[in-house]
Amino acid sequence: MLLSSAQKNSLEKATAKYAASVDDLASYLVGRGISKEAAFASRLGCVSDPEPGHERFRGWLALPFLTEAGVVAMKFRCASDHDCKAVDCQRYDAPAGQ
Repeated sequence: MLLSSAQKNSLEKATAKYAASVDDLASYLVGRGISKEAAFASRLGCVSDPEPGHERFRGWLALPFLTEAGVVAMKFRCASDHDCKAVDCQRYDAPAGQ
């Protein structure tokens, strides 16, 4: 699937915004062996202030798919301190249509 320039811009904007909030999940990441440097290099982020369409991912870890062309998709991982299966929470998710 080819992305329009508007889609690419939207993904880049979301990635930059969420990466700026990655410190909100610092203990979560360190607990999984992911250093601040690795999170920065991978442009991981925290959905503290969701972009339109990402509201249900508030507080989740943002996982951008990076290519030479830039960000081409984004998945999200629940970062809550619970057993996702026990509370019927989807551990990974993505916006519809990705």
